[in-house]
Amino acid sequence: EDLSMELLNEFNNVSFLVQSVDGCNTLIKNGSGKQIRLKGSMEVMTFHNQSVLLFLCSPRILSVEDMIDANTHLNDIPLHDATRDLVLVSEHMSGEHRMMLELEQLSAALKQEQKATDQLLSSMLPEFVVRCLREGRRVAGKHHENVSILFSDIVGFTDISSQSRPFQVCGMLDELYTVFDTISKYQDVYKVETIGDAYMIAGGLFGSMEEKERHIISVAEQAFAMLSGAELVKSPVDDKPLHIRVGIHTGSVLSGVVGLTMPRYCLFGDTVNMASRMESNGEKGKIHVSEPAAKLLAQSGFGVEKRGQLEIKGKGICQTYWVVSQPQQSQDKMHAALQAAREALENLQLERGNDAAEEFAWDSLEERDTLEVLPDATAEATSGGRVSPMRGRSGSAIRPGTGRSKRVK
Repeated sequence: EDLSMELLNEFNNVSFLVQSVDGCNTLIKNGSGKQIRLKGSMEVMTFHNQSVLLFLCSPRILSVEDMIDANTHLNDIPLHDATRDLVLVSEHMSGEHRMMLELEQLSAALKQEQKATDQLLSSMLPEFVVRCLREGRRVAGKHHENVSILFSDIVGFTDISSQSRPFQVCGMLDELYTVFDTISKYQDVYKVETIGDAYMIAGGLFGSMEEKERHIISVAEQAFAMLSGAELVKSPVDDKPLHIRVGIHTGSVLSGVVGLTMPRYCLFGDTVNMASRMESNGEKGKIHVSEPAAKLLAQSGFGVEKRGQLEIKGKGICQTYWVVSQPQQSQDKMHAALQAAREALENLQLERGNDAAEEFAWDSLEERDTLEVLPDATAEATSGGRVSPMRGRSGSAIRPGTGRSKRVK
């Protein structure tokens, strides 16, 4: 049906969609070529005895993004149009939404950091100590009636240190303690500390009553695995397997946290001193134990041999023993622990190899860039050229944090 004023008057107060005809589409497109939707009302006016249809409209905009797409500004929107308020409310809600998302991301990152911090603290201190320190409470000392203490050290460590570079000694100890730490995960023992080449663990401090009663068994199994695990690590002097000596004593100790800066969980008592004496008076590749420890081990199926009476500093003449064998069940557990220790050691060595290869690559690039810089540097000095502070000569970019340069093509 033909369009006429009478026909339009029949649709008073009715909403409908108007589309431009072909050839007029450019009138409703912005600079980017996107079509703009308009909203408004049509008014019939009489002008010079003629009826005129007037379309009062404005862009249909719901957000700031729509304004950008329409290439319009807030001032382009009529004052009486509610679009202004709609855009402002939309932007406010969008800002709050973005803020909520940022808060959620920050909260997730904070929880991740707290988890990493807790894991780090748990690897250095017992769990109950971590909880007390997190809550700002002091950790009270505690008496433990039956605890087994183990000390070990490397045979000939003084000679190895004097004939090796510091980084070689550090790498050797890192490999050795990686093996020992991996083995300790298979036992109910707690690593107390390491001082130089001395490694100290304790059994019977934590866990259930059954785990505490097995303190001497857990420590002895740890000792046998450590003897075998030490041979996985090579000396930087002669590339031969390391050997350790082990000392064990059983008795009562007092535990507690000392210090405010870098607090440490320490054990005190004559039992600690006696275990240290067993280690210092031991021999290569052997487990030296006191008489109380030997009696408990013999009752648990371990083979012990009398060493004889020995002059122990601060204790006088004491009867000591060697631990020479362990039950089959303990041997099976030792094999599983040693296999895990081998894998951990291989991963550590592989990681070091990758780091060394990367370091060598950077050193090679730095040396090559140094050789290429000299002609360009002379030319720039002659011509008065300037060099960017973040870029070396010959187009070499400075590696952040290292002062080294990487060639930029």
